[in-house]
Amino acid sequence: MQANRDKTAICGKTVFARKFPVHSRSFCNAEFLQRFVFPLIQLSLIPIYTGLIQQLRCYFQSSGSHMQYRPVTPSCERILQRFSTWTLGQGDETPTPRHLVAALLAEESLGGQRLTDLGIGLPDVLSNTDEHLLPTPGQQMLPSLGGEFAAPPDFNGKALSSVWCRPVLERAFAIARRLHGTHEVSSEHLLQAMVELDGPVNALLASVGVDTATLLEHLQGPGRPEESPLALDVDFELHPDLPPMPLPEADFNSKALCPGQPVCSALPADDVPFRVLTVVDANLNRAREGLRVLEDFARFVCRDKDVTSRLKHLRHSLVTCEKELRNDVSDLLSHRNTAADAGTEITTTGESSRQSLADVVVANARRIQESLRSLEEFGKLISPSFAAQIKQLRYESYNLEQRLTPDGTDDSREAVELRYQRTARLESAQLYVLVSEANCHLNWRDVVEKSLLGGADVVQLREKSLSPDEIVHRARWVAAACRSHDALFILNDSCDAAVAACADGVHIGQQDGTVAEARQLLAPSMLLGVSTHNKSQLVRACSQEIDYLGVGPVFRSDTKSFDTFPGTEYIAQAAEFADRPWFAIGGIDAANLDVAQKSGAQRIAVSNAVIGSADPEQAARQLKQRLQCAASAFVPQSVRFEHG
Repeated sequence: MQANRDKTAICGKTVFARKFPVHSRSFCNAEFLQRFVFPLIQLSLIPIYTGLIQQLRCYFQSSGSHMQYRPVTPSCERILQRFSTWTLGQGDETPTPRHLVAALLAEESLGGQRLTDLGIGLPDVLSNTDEHLLPTPGQQMLPSLGGEFAAPPDFNGKALSSVWCRPVLERAFAIARRLHGTHEVSSEHLLQAMVELDGPVNALLASVGVDTATLLEHLQGPGRPEESPLALDVDFELHPDLPPMPLPEADFNSKALCPGQPVCSALPADDVPFRVLTVVDANLNRAREGLRVLEDFARFVCRDKDVTSRLKHLRHSLVTCEKELRNDVSDLLSHRNTAADAGTEITTTGESSRQSLADVVVANARRIQESLRSLEEFGKLISPSFAAQIKQLRYESYNLEQRLTPDGTDDSREAVELRYQRTARLESAQLYVLVSEANCHLNWRDVVEKSLLGGADVVQLREKSLSPDEIVHRARWVAAACRSHDALFILNDSCDAAVAACADGVHIGQQDGTVAEARQLLAPSMLLGVSTHNKSQLVRACSQEIDYLGVGPVFRSDTKSFDTFPGTEYIAQAAEFADRPWFAIGGIDAANLDVAQKSGAQRIAVSNAVIGSADPEQAARQLKQRLQCAASAFVPQSVRFEHG
């Protein structure tokens, strides 16, 4: 502790102060002491303490060089911490631009989202030697920073003071002052500095396909680079340390609200009726809650990355508007009075139950839109600028509702339900059987039927040599057979044929086109699976809009030939890192199932072990029973939570 403190003598007493940079919260407290508390104490206390207060003030004013304070938003702080940890923690001699850009992408921030929207991901930025830095679902890459009193990034440290990084940071602070008149740097300020400043970071962005001119236009705003505000990168702190300073409650019958009195501009903050501010606070809460529900639906049920990103951006934009509103209203939270709310005990039959997922989506979309409309109207009494921004958010909410329920018709609601039902059945699936006529011991139709009777949860039709028409013809028959047994039907490779045959989904390999291309061809309710053969492919797949993974090959098989076999080691990696259903595949049969299970496999995909058997029903039943027994005895070692 002694090394982290600096002795300072005040009135003959020795006090200690931290030498490392302090949080913005601590800085605000110090500034508050200097500007307000110390003068008041000097006025009110007896003269003997005047010298002490004066020396304390001098200490706070002079200790800035020790604190080395640089105000940044929480997400920007995490980005810089991650960058410093990566570059210095891995023993690199010189910090590299790729680590800074990767840190921006790794943290949840609007700056990173800007790059993600352009199709730039961590694998595009990091080199092969940096594979250990790739994010792994369910694993936090950095250790805890020690809570509230951990030191923020060291701007005089090796990473942040490097010859190429310091100019980027200085430009980011200049951008914050130039565009917003603030000293607090956000993740978007940091990204804009990377783009504006010619150097190795700018060159790196260009090399991975970033159109820096277009990105800069988006960051600055078209045609108004000096005026257009940037969105805040993270939710700001709604509970400041400083004591609340509630506005006096104005007369609710103020002339400003009387009929016939035109309102040409916003009311001064002190003239805004107290209950109007209560309305604003309540609707900000409602809108945020509704946005979170839709974001969770898009993320976890639909696994729609684009809509999830747009909803998150909308939620952050609402928080930005709220922060700007606080320039006119000192403390909205003090106007909250739940106990006096006349509506808390008023409920209707409809709001206490939901009949379907579509009902959940529609109800929360309406909640958001109605709240935003109320904010817009009452906000005009406080800040016309705030009201105008809320209006644009409301329009965006209409577009996003349409994406989640495309046309609001019964058909689209049915598609939402069908999507949920398919993902739920996929989550519970254990036995996945791949059917190819060439490998069937019996007639292929008999094999499909007997596999389903034996307990197959998913059947995939895998035919490479048939004509497209014949594939569709067979696929329709298998789809009907699977529906009669409440099983899922997946078609291999062909998205067009899967749609024509009303399949539940499609499975693609690493060489069968991209996930994005497949998603464009499939109906929104359809499932998409992808084969993976190593950890890098698994991590990339988990960042895309897929529903399940094939993990293997585990053992050698007669169905497909591979040069390498990741084997049971890859099963163990999938068990640790995969964040969605996955099936171990490749040569698995009754003889080696135990080996696969001991490595972490709870779901398997098989072919010859069932379709090559003289009794496919019995073969499938035996495998299914062993999977069920293992699942009933399985106790997870840990529970991982996803944060958003």
